[in-house]
Amino acid sequence: KGVGSIWDRELQCLGNESLLAFCPTGSPRHPPCTHANDASVTCTRAFSPLPLSPEYTGFRLVNGSTACDGRVEVQVLGTWGTLCDSHWDLLDAHVLCRHLGCGFAESVPGAGRFGRGTGPTWRESFHCDGTEAQLGQCPVTALGASPCSHDRDAAVICS
Repeated sequence: KGVGSIWDRELQCLGNESLLAFCPTGSPRHPPCTHANDASVTCTRAFSPLPLSPEYTGFRLVNGSTACDGRVEVQVLGTWGTLCDSHWDLLDAHVLCRHLGCGFAESVPGAGRFGRGTGPTWRESFHCDGTEAQLGQCPVTALGASPCSHDRDAAVICS
């Protein structure tokens, strides 16, 4: 049996995804799963190994009035997407502002303040302590496509 959080949405992979993060998901299961229902898999060496964690290849702020405010967009394995604002906080934003050369985070407006993004809404939950040089150095959990809509894209206003 596992411990910790349980991904309670059905994965609806097509088979051509390079990460589980790229698989569409269904609605939450009812009743919710317990660790008694943990899934397992046996792998063969028929394919090249894929990374277990996302490969962040870019971060940017878009749709703001300057280069230092806007909707947060993250590139994972070449695909740009947004972050859900439900787990986005001032410490995470502070690290991103510093990474982008934009000082420090003044606020993290939610509710899609800088418009709706396109592409996947990443479910990453960054756990920055504020000392990291870039967002990709922060511990992260909850990898995957999110049920969050683009109405809740994360944003930041940097100094």
